[in-house]
Amino acid sequence: MTKVGILSDTHGWLRDEVKQQLSDCDYIIHAGDIDNLEIIEELRQIAPCYIVRGNADKTLPVELKEREAFVIDGVHFELIHNKKMLPVCNAKTQVVVYGHTHKYVAKRDEKGVLWLNPGCCGKRRVHQEVTMMKVSLDQGNLDVKKVILEQENATQDALLEQEQKDLLVIIEEIVKRMDRNEPMEKIAHRIKRPTEFVEMIYRIKVTHPGVTSMGIYNKLEANETVTKWKKK
Repeated sequence: MTKVGILSDTHGWLRDEVKQQLSDCDYIIHAGDIDNLEIIEELRQIAPCYIVRGNADKTLPVELKEREAFVIDGVHFELIHNKKMLPVCNAKTQVVVYGHTHKYVAKRDEKGVLWLNPGCCGKRRVHQEVTMMKVSLDQGNLDVKKVILEQENATQDALLEQEQKDLLVIIEEIVKRMDRNEPMEKIAHRIKRPTEFVEMIYRIKVTHPGVTSMGIYNKLEANETVTKWKKK
């Protein structure tokens, strides 16, 4: 039997509990948004790895493909960060592993291809599980296990969640004032944040019609500005 640990969206934080879960794995699959070269090095010390580049990995000083196809124990895998960038699977593909959405998924499509998203096991978001998955392969048969990581760093998770909630409140206030056509300089003064930050929210709102406050937060996180503005 071959054991495979699957994770994604670590965003610069490789939890000790994740490493413990990976310790008995024969292979590791990471679906991108690693955000830290040290994480790649740590994972490669545990087991052979298949890793792709996510949208948050543009500046990582390491060669990573955006799409990877490989075979483990006779099973054909395809790996990509954002499944929207995978219009067509390879003909032999049996399992597609992806990330990006931070939502756990394990389901087969109408063609019998198994789609796996391990969720996010890095920084915890508001009202979201911290998850990864472990897959056991035995002569072509797959057993997928969801791993929920909730015990370690509970205090830090709670602080991060509160920071996210606070920033979401600010984003919601900015959006309300924008809907009332208030000038950006006035909004910035009211919420005591730089005009540059308000302009960012405005651009996201205009270029993504119907986007929610959480959607705006996710966009800010994707382009690495969330941490910057939490400190303001």
